Amino acid sequence: SGQSRIMRLSTIMLCDLVLQEDGIRAAARRSGAPPSTVTAALQRLEAELSIPLVRRSGGKLAFSIQSEQMRSALTRLATLCCRVYGQPPDQAIRAAQERLVTLEALFRLAEVLRVGSIRKAALHMNIGQPQLTRDLGQLEQRLGRALLLRDRRGVSATDIGIALLDIIEELQGLWTAISKTA
Repeated sequence: SGQSRIMRLSTIMLCDLVLQEDGIRAAARRSGAPPSTVTAALQRLEAELSIPLVRRSGGKLAFSIQSEQMRSALTRLATLCCRVYGQPPDQAIRAAQERLVTLEALFRLAEVLRVGSIRKAALHMNIGQPQLTRDLGQLEQRLGRALLLRDRRGVSATDIGIALLDIIEELQGLWTAISKTA
């Protein structure tokens, strides 16, 4: 859907923490995010998947059957998001909140690496080449790592870019599966 393009990795990671820690306040403490940020992340993911993950009753959270069914997939998704930042989970979740990366940015990088050309990828994705070039530069800056080698013939992946492509492809497959299941 349209929203999934702008789904932040931090949203996925925070929602997984809510399920792991059995609550918003505990997830907020562990992530360093305010409870309102954790609640907003949960609402974004629920809206994207069109399913309630939690019910609020008597000041307590009750996890929905759907959230229990997707718990392991969400944990795997969150693990992959942590790997994008190349840091242990507790550090990655803080990095993800400070240096926002979206699924869209990662999926665009993967397309560029698959076709080996920013121009061809931009045409294929129906976006402008300057926009895609800016997005890729911003992604490299937010991750603090060079992902692409650019030359006259096109682009290729750095070693880090190659490793990231494997992570992104698994992330893309899992996100597609979760989105269709929901």
